[in-house]
Amino acid sequence: MFDILWRGLLIGAGATILMDLWAILLTQFGQAAPNWAPVGRWFWHLRRGKVFHDSIADAEPYANELALGWISHYAVGILYGMIFAIIMGSAWLAAPTFLPAWIFGIVTVGAGWFLLQPGLGIGWAASKHPTPNKVRCFNLLAHTVFALGLYGTALIHWVSAGSVWSGLRAAPHPNPLPVRTGRGDVPCESEVGRRGCGMSLRPASGEKVPAGG
Repeated sequence: MFDILWRGLLIGAGATILMDLWAILLTQFGQAAPNWAPVGRWFWHLRRGKVFHDSIADAEPYANELALGWISHYAVGILYGMIFAIIMGSAWLAAPTFLPAWIFGIVTVGAGWFLLQPGLGIGWAASKHPTPNKVRCFNLLAHTVFALGLYGTALIHWVSAGSVWSGLRAAPHPNPLPVRTGRGDVPCESEVGRRGCGMSLRPASGEKVPAGG
């Protein structure tokens, strides 16, 4: 179980990083960069039991809300990765495929549509946003990228782990033991040589040296 959780942490972090790189790429085409400060403020108010706000902008600000927003962003991404790893188990981690990751990524959009967005005050699935369909499309795209990150990170880990294991199997023993032969401590390299394996050049007192030794 620890191995599954550890791999889940890795793929969740990798998927979140890829989603952030996707967001940076979108800024090159005029899309605004994500602002995690409102999310941090929302998480801060959860400690008081306040989940849904008419507008998170009207809620009491928190000095470190931007940092908390980023921390929450990665914490949730890692949590998703661990949940996915537990659901799929070691079989998927040993041979990752994209479809299960994509289905899981799309399912996790629901947390944003039906918890975070109404919590921030922009309605169910951004229904109160000026351009709700645009927000929904970008949400689906972002979580598809997240799914690619789950799959890609798992694949990289699988390939690298397989390469290390293959290298370990192929590597020679660091301290091979010599095989005793009739001509000293050297390996038997031929059928003739193998006949004398295990025979000592210095027999014990009273013992005869085998013929051909």
